[in-house]
Amino acid sequence: MPHDLKEVQQKVDLHESEINSKLDKLRHKLAKIDDDLSVINNKQNNTFNKQIAKIEELQIRNSNLSKQNDELKNEIKSLLKDKNNLRTSLQEKEKQLSDYWETIQKLRIKGRLKRLLPQFFFSSKENELNRNEDSILESYDSNESSPKKKLSKKLTIDLKSQKKLNKEIRGLWYNYSEETLFDLNRILSDTKSNPPTISYISYHIALWYAAINNWKESLHFQSKIVENTLPKELISQVVLLKFFTKLHLKENVGESLLLPKNNANDIALRFLEAFSTEMEKGQKAFENCLNQTYQSIESVNFFKNSGANTSKGIAKNSRLNVPEVTIFLPYFAPNDSLPVVLESLTNQSIRITKIVIITNQELNVNNALSVGDENIQLIKVPSPSEFISTVNQLILTVSTEFILVMTELGVIQFNLIEKMTAEFENDSDIKLLFPVTARVNRNFEFIPYLSDQGVSLTSNTDISCCLIKSQVLNENSGFFNIKTDSLFEFKSRLESLYSKGSCKEFRTALPSYIEINPDEKDIKSEYFGAVREFRESRKFLFKKNVSDGSPDISRVPNYLTYDVNNKKRYDLIVIADFNLNGGAYVSTFHYVKAALASLLNVAIVQWRRYDLNPELELKDEVRQLIADSKIDILTFEDIAETDTVIVGYPVIANKKLDLVPNIKCNNFLVLVNQSAERLYTGEDVAYVPTEVYNKLQNLFNTNPTWVPISGIIRNLMIGDDRFENCHKENWTPLIDIDQWCTNDLFWRREEHKIPVIGRHSRDHYTKWPSDRESLISAYCVNKDCEFRVLGGADHAINLIGFNPENWNVLNFEPNPQVFLSQLDFFIHYPHEECVEAFGRAVLEAMAMGIPVILPPIFKDTFEDYALYAEPEHVWDKISALWDDEKKYLAQASLSRKFVLERAGYNQLKGRLKRLN
Repeated sequence: MPHDLKEVQQKVDLHESEINSKLDKLRHKLAKIDDDLSVINNKQNNTFNKQIAKIEELQIRNSNLSKQNDELKNEIKSLLKDKNNLRTSLQEKEKQLSDYWETIQKLRIKGRLKRLLPQFFFSSKENELNRNEDSILESYDSNESSPKKKLSKKLTIDLKSQKKLNKEIRGLWYNYSEETLFDLNRILSDTKSNPPTISYISYHIALWYAAINNWKESLHFQSKIVENTLPKELISQVVLLKFFTKLHLKENVGESLLLPKNNANDIALRFLEAFSTEMEKGQKAFENCLNQTYQSIESVNFFKNSGANTSKGIAKNSRLNVPEVTIFLPYFAPNDSLPVVLESLTNQSIRITKIVIITNQELNVNNALSVGDENIQLIKVPSPSEFISTVNQLILTVSTEFILVMTELGVIQFNLIEKMTAEFENDSDIKLLFPVTARVNRNFEFIPYLSDQGVSLTSNTDISCCLIKSQVLNENSGFFNIKTDSLFEFKSRLESLYSKGSCKEFRTALPSYIEINPDEKDIKSEYFGAVREFRESRKFLFKKNVSDGSPDISRVPNYLTYDVNNKKRYDLIVIADFNLNGGAYVSTFHYVKAALASLLNVAIVQWRRYDLNPELELKDEVRQLIADSKIDILTFEDIAETDTVIVGYPVIANKKLDLVPNIKCNNFLVLVNQSAERLYTGEDVAYVPTEVYNKLQNLFNTNPTWVPISGIIRNLMIGDDRFENCHKENWTPLIDIDQWCTNDLFWRREEHKIPVIGRHSRDHYTKWPSDRESLISAYCVNKDCEFRVLGGADHAINLIGFNPENWNVLNFEPNPQVFLSQLDFFIHYPHEECVEAFGRAVLEAMAMGIPVILPPIFKDTFEDYALYAEPEHVWDKISALWDDEKKYLAQASLSRKFVLERAGYNQLKGRLKRLN
């Protein structure tokens, strides 16, 4: 045991020695670590001390900056105070300038009035002073550095803003005034609208209210106009508008003519200034003022000089070879102005052979008119409707070289007719002349001509007096017997037969013919009513060189005729914007053609869309159909009855018209050829069904019925509670099968070594699949076929990334039928999120007997008459038919069968019959 203990003790000692050795090593390491930590601590302490020093330095600098900042704040406050003081001073200066300028304007108008009417008010010395004064003012006007010039440059509206606003403003004139006023007033009330915008809009609203004889509202909007913010050319318009407004409202008009000299309308303003200062009213005051004004401006009287010829009767001209003239004028209501009218005619400087008064009144020329002459002739007729027809009869018996026709009573400057006949002699190409015309009311106060172009004292479109050679009048069958526009129509007819320069305005600085108390004309009719329709239809006939022969009254809008029964009966009335393009328009147009083919009595209503150009004339295709048939175009003046009304496109009713024809109907249908939202996602809203429904219901006093044109549309309508009162049938769009379904069906494998595939549609993102792979598969990129595209393919090629070798892109083909006749298959794969209401191009391909391949969603529309496949399987469908003649011809027959059974013109009568 002792031996064992010794061994154990040795082992313990050895192990203890090893432990001590390890401990020494650890102690050495710890000592080294302590040394390292000491070094690190020293370094950190040094760094920390440096940072502390730096922070203290930054604190000192921050303190200095803070002091500087306080000093700057105080300086800024001082500058702001100075700025406010300067702004206040500037405002005061601008007000002083405005007051000064107003004073200058008043001085100017006073000076101009002094020069204009010296015989009444002022001495020659005063006039000389005023001329000097105006010279100073004129110099002031031309000074580019004048404060007024600087202000106008800074505040006027720019051209881009004008063009943008004009698109809104034109709705006032084109049957959307209610909607337009709402939109424009919203802009006026917007705090972000600047003064030029407010003035520009206010001027146009004021002008429109004046045109519809609401002068109080016009004056209200005139008060919002700041003249120096308007374009230069509108300043004179505002002045004239203010003048006529105050004249109409019986206010003092003198101060409304404050306008700088040397303005384009200066002659008109000088002319009006004279009348504004004439306090006495009545015929004699009117005659005196006319003479005085003409003497002042043109150094010649209007009426014959006093004492030159005071004898009663028609003046005899002593000159040799002076042409003779016969005058026709109407008199259909008691009018105190007839004596002054006859005085202006009987005292002409040229021989007037005969004056023929066509009337339904009891007149005694010698007693009642205070003039007597055997050559004044009265022709009694029952009513005004006989005036033009009587003139047409009497011109056949006229022996004089010239005929002057007046459709309104008016006075003519004493030497006008002589000057006009001399113009004929100077220019043998002239066929008709008409004078510069102005109008006065029964109180001999001037009436303005108002339009969307502005306000004017005279007009060269409202023709109520013209001089014509008798031979020309007889050769061209006389005038249309209509309520208005007879002379304008005859002028247009002559211009189409001869030349544009064959009919001219005989220009004079001042009006040489003044209508007295003329019949009031409805300006709405010129912009969207019967007068516009008549002028446009005649223009088309003239453009197409249609031979009219004798004037055909059946070509005149019903409202313009003297037919006492203004109500007409139709089988069908179609309402649409016939200036649109695309499938909806084409389908609507085919309803009109189908009605004519079915021998129905049909009329159309042109509903011009608010957001497009309402000034566009009706497209030639529609005009030609009207010219070839007996279609009536109804305007707001018409009263009509019909079994059925069809609205061809719901989008047109997004904005409500002011006026529509008065139509009584049994069925009022709205073809749903456009989904309410253009995308299945609910985006891109085309219209709101409830709003369209309510607008149509209120306008036509009826409950519309929605008529879907396809299964796709019906499915959308079923899930949309906004569509109430839906028709039980789908009305497939119509096509002329006599034109489209006449070619034989055949398999062209022998003729075409590879299949010719095609599509025709506009190049728009909605007409192509949205992803690249689907587009490549559906349209057979680089397959063993030829793919022809009509309508462009830029979007598709950009999406693919290259131009496929087997694609043949045709940008234009005037006849799609020719394009389709060269195809073996028709493919139509639009954007998968786009709602395709029907597919007019698909219908046309099927009518030609071409197998069509479509996305499966179209099966609700074309049922089993077409082929359906996902994009990746399109080529499989084509290959299967291309390799089998029997299958190909069977599918081609199905395509045509759909058209024959669902879309022929002969379908219309049955559809209309089932409505009842």
